[in-house]
Amino acid sequence: MAKKKDVTVALKGLQLNAVAGRVAAKGVQRIGARRKGKHSLEILQGNEFNVGGAMMHKLRVIDRANRWYIELVINADTGDLVHYVSESLDKHTGHGTARIAKP
Repeated sequence: MAKKKDVTVALKGLQLNAVAGRVAAKGVQRIGARRKGKHSLEILQGNEFNVGGAMMHKLRVIDRANRWYIELVINADTGDLVHYVSESLDKHTGHGTARIAKP
């Protein structure tokens, strides 16, 4: 059964009641040796607080079958577009665990 969490956050004298959480889905097919590789499709969508405490709506799609990456971040309070990327996975390098470790 899915869990629902209600979050109360105090920010600089303000009180904000918001639902924070996200849903992730992964494709059935796997790409890699003996079908133990990464999923062919990953989708993550939901609401998260950023470092500054603002609620953000995030959508991330990693389509390995078509070699495409999409990420969309919108400020949930203002509706402003914060970040948008739509590019080939070949060009989407230097992020997350794909970074080269510094000596």
